[in-house]
Amino acid sequence: MLTFLHLDNFILIDQVSLHLHPGLTLITGETGAGKSALLKAMRLIAGERNDENIVGRRRNQAILEAHFIDPKNPTACTILKREFLRGGKNRCFYNQRQVPLNLFKELTQTKLNIVGSTSYWQLKEPAFQLEILDTFAGTEDLVTTCTELYCQQTNIEEQLRQLEAEKTHLQASKTIRQELIALIDLVDWQDQEEAHLEEELVTLSKKLASSQHVEATLHHLEEALAPLQKALVHIVFHAPFQEELRGVSATVQEILYQLRSWEQINDLELARIEEINHRLHQISKIQTKVAHSWAEVQRLKKSWIEELASIESKDGLQQELQEESYQIQQKLQTISQELSIKRHARALELSRRVEQELQQLQLPFARVSITLQQKSVGAKGVDQVIWLFSANRGVPLQPVELCASSGEIARLFLSIYVVTSGLITQETTLFFDEIDSHVGGYSAKALGKVLRRLSLTTQILCITHFIQVAKLAQHHLLVYKTLQDAFETSFIVELSDQEKEIEYQRMVGEVPLPI
Repeated sequence: MLTFLHLDNFILIDQVSLHLHPGLTLITGETGAGKSALLKAMRLIAGERNDENIVGRRRNQAILEAHFIDPKNPTACTILKREFLRGGKNRCFYNQRQVPLNLFKELTQTKLNIVGSTSYWQLKEPAFQLEILDTFAGTEDLVTTCTELYCQQTNIEEQLRQLEAEKTHLQASKTIRQELIALIDLVDWQDQEEAHLEEELVTLSKKLASSQHVEATLHHLEEALAPLQKALVHIVFHAPFQEELRGVSATVQEILYQLRSWEQINDLELARIEEINHRLHQISKIQTKVAHSWAEVQRLKKSWIEELASIESKDGLQQELQEESYQIQQKLQTISQELSIKRHARALELSRRVEQELQQLQLPFARVSITLQQKSVGAKGVDQVIWLFSANRGVPLQPVELCASSGEIARLFLSIYVVTSGLITQETTLFFDEIDSHVGGYSAKALGKVLRRLSLTTQILCITHFIQVAKLAQHHLLVYKTLQDAFETSFIVELSDQEKEIEYQRMVGEVPLPI
């Protein structure tokens, strides 16, 4: 329950300190007096982000502070405070301790509930309609469990999709990887092997070339020796150089002897050259298909082996996830059916109770029907809720979003709040922003009576323009604006019984201002 509210240099408000009470407190004032500023302050205290210039003109800082107590433990006070600097920076405090805004908002959820015109139209949203039914049926814990299971199921399904995509990618390259690993194993390329082979090949190639030159020289010398020996036979009696020619022949024969005794390349060495070339061709094949360096080939082989092994592990993981998914689906179906049964059991009672409250709000022929249709399982179960409404006799039931006027939707909303008020913690303060803006006459008075009754269990603050509603409040705050120190300044004061009467006259246009 809100017991104290302090606003400092906030919009047009200089300084206001209010001590608030249990029950129903009505807030009135002329248009433009500052009621919207008070509503804005309450929204900020509830943890709303600020996107406006709210710092007043007198100082460079605006301060909002609110004290809440639990009626069951009045000595325990919660202090909420927000400070805003000109330029946009702000700080949040929870019991004098600075906290981030998201935590501040979470901590204030049970302290203050602001119901404005946008809240009324939430009734047209199926998710909000279902939330109302769950609140009345007391199935919030089941909904929470259902949501958790659905999130787990969604998460597992996403994991399975990713796993399947990974497996598909791996399967596409599996055969190629296996062939390359087999090639690497077959060739069995050793570190530095290529350099050693090339060095050996150079040596053998030189020897082969040398042998080929010797063979060519032998052939040419043998071809030259035969004519020389023939010439010696024919010139025995005619030539004076017989001895010299014999010497040449002997020299050639000696050279031939020496060349024939020269070490020639053998068959084993020729076979080795062929073997080296074949081996280098195999290594070149690996370099072309896999990688150029031995180290990189070994790294890739290791990674491919791991990839192939991961396919099997992914198969196992996939099976585990599928089993877990099946179990969660079974639990989700069970919880969803239990939730659906409880919703069906309470939907009729909620309809009946809301109709009773609508009768108190001058809608004697209003009818409400809450039906549930099954859909595929989701975060909130298998139910799709449909709220049907008719405000007048003879008018068929239609979905709320199609048939309710602004005044009817506001009264329907208030009726629901009254019906579910026993489910709202007494610690929570309800702040209604002009819930009577679309009603008038006796309907406004009836609405005021309902607010008064609701305030017996919950503290209510409500902005209103109707004297019928204001007269039903236990407490009355007036917002007014006047000139102070050359500045237009808004004030908020609590009215005495005598001042209330003056304000009632102002509300019907008989006097300009009570203060």
